[in-house]
Amino acid sequence: HNRTLVSEQLFTDHTHQLSDAQKGLPLQIALLDGGWETNTARRFPSGLGALVGRVNELSFRPGVWLAPFATGSGSRLSKDHPDWIIRDENGVPVVYGQIGPDDEVCGLDSTHPGVQDYVRTLVTATKEWGFSFLVLDYLVCTSVRGRRYDKTKNGAQALRIALHLVRDIVGSG
Repeated sequence: HNRTLVSEQLFTDHTHQLSDAQKGLPLQIALLDGGWETNTARRFPSGLGALVGRVNELSFRPGVWLAPFATGSGSRLSKDHPDWIIRDENGVPVVYGQIGPDDEVCGLDSTHPGVQDYVRTLVTATKEWGFSFLVLDYLVCTSVRGRRYDKTKNGAQALRIALHLVRDIVGSG
């Protein structure tokens, strides 16, 4: 799908289609996939909490896609917080891969207190909106080799910090 087309109307239409197809099929989750994260107020004018309410009314479990430890090299986040990006020994952002033809995926440093606060805010918001199923993508981005805020941590340790952080917010259920 085209990430730029994700909207409240499109998601609602697709969820109703899932509801119609659900009879006799083991469909349980309606997932708001990648692309929802930008321009949310314009694309979801009723708010994400209201969207979750409609998903619940259709007897689906509301899910949402997140990439909490990744950002586009050209994103506002990377411009506003360049110190959150994992960098190589020359100070250049470590690129994990491509998002599209003009943007690269960079890892957020899970050892940085600012990143931890950002992720807490993001994941807590998804809980408050009522999403009960999270798809966590690009987690490997926080484990790439590079310089971190906590210079004593390697990639595996940074990933462990990231996973514990999310688990502490959402709980074990």
